[in-house]
Amino acid sequence: MIRLRRPRRRELAVAALSIAIAASLTESGLLLRDAQATSAVSAARDDTQEAVETIVPRALSYSYRTLPADIATATGAATGNFKQNLQALMTQVVTPTATGDQVTTKATITHAAVVEARQDEVVLLVLLSPESTSKSQPTPVVGSSSARVQLQHTGGQWLAADLQPL
Repeated sequence: MIRLRRPRRRELAVAALSIAIAASLTESGLLLRDAQATSAVSAARDDTQEAVETIVPRALSYSYRTLPADIATATGAATGNFKQNLQALMTQVVTPTATGDQVTTKATITHAAVVEARQDEVVLLVLLSPESTSKSQPTPVVGSSSARVQLQHTGGQWLAADLQPL
């Protein structure tokens, strides 16, 4: 008959310690991963706060004198369906109006705040101060508006993926 021996206290302690170390290493790895993700989201928030102040004016500013270059600049600051929609808007609506009325519009961001943030996509609320002149209104008219802007990290840069006036 085979006799089973009972584990000694020392063996039980070593086993318990091994399990505790493995659990601790797993938890540390998970915490590190969460910290890195949080850091990446924080960096995205900071990066887009600055990027939106360049991207939105590029997308919304134009002059009848430089319209083809302004359209290229606007669409170069956009991505996805928004890029296609912006291209269509600029060529089908803005171009005839801007050239006919000699319109110049310069958009400036006065305030921007992050509403949602992920590592590769950030949504901001922006307050704009567009300034426009035209043949019939040569004195600059300054307005104010707001928009919800979605930026997406694409090809190593932040680009406008959507812009909805509010």
